Amino acid sequence: MNTKAVRKKPCIGSAFFRLAVEALAVALLLSGCAGFRGRLATEFGKISFADNMDPSIYTIKEPLLNVAEDYVFELPMNDDVDLEALLDPASGMPNPVRVYTDGSLTQEYPVMIQQGENEDGACLRVMPYQPECLDLTQEPTEDSTGSGHQAGWFGSDGYYLVRYVGQDGNPMGKAEVTYFTVQEDKTAARTMLAAPAGVHCTVTGQGSLAVEWTPVENADHYDVYLLALDQTAVDPAERYRYLRIASTAETSFDTVACDASAAGETQNALFADLTTAASRETAVGEVGYLPNSASVRKTSVAVVAVGSDPAQQSPVRFHSINPLLAQLPVAPLQTGTGLAVHKQSLHRALCQQVRMADNTVASLPLQLDFSRAEQGKNGNFQIPYTIKGTKFGGTLEFAGEDWPDGLEQIRQAVEQAQADLSEQAPHTGMPQDSAWADRVDWDALTSSQQPADTMPDVAYNVNGTRELVLYLARNLMAGNSWIDVTQYVSQPGAPDAEDAAREALYQNPLLLLSPDSAVLVQRDNGHTLVAVCDPTGDATADAESTTALRQKLDDFANELVTRLISETTTDAEKVDVLNDYLADTLTFDAAEGDGTAQVLLADGRASSVGYAQAFKLLAEKAGIPCLYVTGNVQVRPGMTGSRHAWDLVQMDGIWKVVDVTWNDTDDGSLNQSSDRYLMLDLDDPLLAGRSYDTGFMLDSMAPQYLDSALLVG
Repeated sequence: MNTKAVRKKPCIGSAFFRLAVEALAVALLLSGCAGFRGRLATEFGKISFADNMDPSIYTIKEPLLNVAEDYVFELPMNDDVDLEALLDPASGMPNPVRVYTDGSLTQEYPVMIQQGENEDGACLRVMPYQPECLDLTQEPTEDSTGSGHQAGWFGSDGYYLVRYVGQDGNPMGKAEVTYFTVQEDKTAARTMLAAPAGVHCTVTGQGSLAVEWTPVENADHYDVYLLALDQTAVDPAERYRYLRIASTAETSFDTVACDASAAGETQNALFADLTTAASRETAVGEVGYLPNSASVRKTSVAVVAVGSDPAQQSPVRFHSINPLLAQLPVAPLQTGTGLAVHKQSLHRALCQQVRMADNTVASLPLQLDFSRAEQGKNGNFQIPYTIKGTKFGGTLEFAGEDWPDGLEQIRQAVEQAQADLSEQAPHTGMPQDSAWADRVDWDALTSSQQPADTMPDVAYNVNGTRELVLYLARNLMAGNSWIDVTQYVSQPGAPDAEDAAREALYQNPLLLLSPDSAVLVQRDNGHTLVAVCDPTGDATADAESTTALRQKLDDFANELVTRLISETTTDAEKVDVLNDYLADTLTFDAAEGDGTAQVLLADGRASSVGYAQAFKLLAEKAGIPCLYVTGNVQVRPGMTGSRHAWDLVQMDGIWKVVDVTWNDTDDGSLNQSSDRYLMLDLDDPLLAGRSYDTGFMLDSMAPQYLDSALLVG
């Protein structure tokens, strides 16, 4: 284990309801639905996957354009292949065929797979599947679990059929990808509305999920869907679960509205059972439990705009909320209830275990309300409490004989105990803005400049795994916040524009933008446009001052790194020195601390984002490959959140964890640092329960950097 002594040094500077919404990944609606139609060129020669899909991983087949909505794929399959055995999870075989609605192959479309025969012999039939539906926006009826629509291909503007198993029933060396579109429906008026842009999901202070989006022209209302996919299940009825949770004329929704009938013993019933079929027997709180695709359903939110004619609807856009599940409380675990609190048990009593939506257990602090305290006839004190970050509450009873000076003595002891718990808990928590709609003036941003459409030259190194990422990063570096990306996303297999913008923000600290800046993707007159706004930054800062600040930071970082590593000989020594400098210099402040590399020039107060962004900047200046990452960490007593940011560094071709925030072992006054979380292997026991968001990299690229078992999203 990579540890050394802390040193003091001078400062260097419920059941898940059987989730099923309307239709096929959201397009089949109880109210009657419309489907999205393929709108690309009809000549194969005009469609190219370019370098969007890695030819070393995939074999690109000729696209199928304008197929019928009930089209059934018939893929050659030897008649001696046992499909049932092939589908058995115990076989260890990959899924024979899946269909996705995005080029990153992350958003799965419901399908049914059967063996059959055609004129050419045995085949594998792949057809669209209609899941059962449950509409929580209406009173239950006998037919509330069915949409009344025949299953069909619609709801997306393009599909990717991926075959993983060959004709002989064995895994293919390279999966085969067939892009296809669906023909226009000549019998129905399917005038599509634009998809709601700027969909943003956050967890509120009471532990509910808040969803907001920008308005859509001609929309009468918006339907909000919760979609859950069990990637371990074979039976389509178990694999796909969809639920319509809201129908609103507003441009925001809070899932607290779905808990109206809860009696305080449960919360977030929508998320109460997201465990996969393969892990339903997993004990809550089991040591080593890691939320990933094998243990937790892949959960997304989709917002669909609906016109005055229900046939007028927008295409589906999925937004993963898996990284937020660890912050959504489901139920408290009642431990030690009814026992009077004595002095020796005070610390334990001030935290309560709560089961979260990803089946992890959080030990969360209590907030006591002394204004409502009462003393009973037995001399004991009853003090109401709430569990921080939840709607749960109750009453603590304090043994009167232990507190002869009454409530004031209890209050002082509680404050000291809470301070002790906070000091013992590692720093965590990332700033979340649940009210971007009130702070981002998209109209002002997009009207203040013409969309940039060229690759600008910039004076700084720019990181990106794909040309689209580099294009976005360079434009943002040049001060362009309104960018035309049409040339990069118009081809099948192209990266998602918001996904690419997120990588640019994560991996380019000199942008001086929060990695979680608001990103708006709009489609207008055949163009795809991206707007990026940092609602946490200085809204009055002009391009000239930002450029000057960037240059100042770059100069400072260059000088600092030169000075710090002048006597080092190895990359490991460089990482050690940079870690010590930041741990000794910065002070953790989740609420007020800076979340960009600018923290190096500011007052030194930083969130975990600021620590990690600053380290990435310095590490790259020192010639060390480094990635800024975010995810969830195992919640410990006294911690108020599990969202966290840290770094990965590459040592001899292997990625290692560096968590400078957790290596900062004091409140900023003692100049202490540790390397307890320095260059750890990804599977080090100290990192148990830590998972990674896919936001740090293009979704299609993230598995090439990290084992998919560690990824959520």
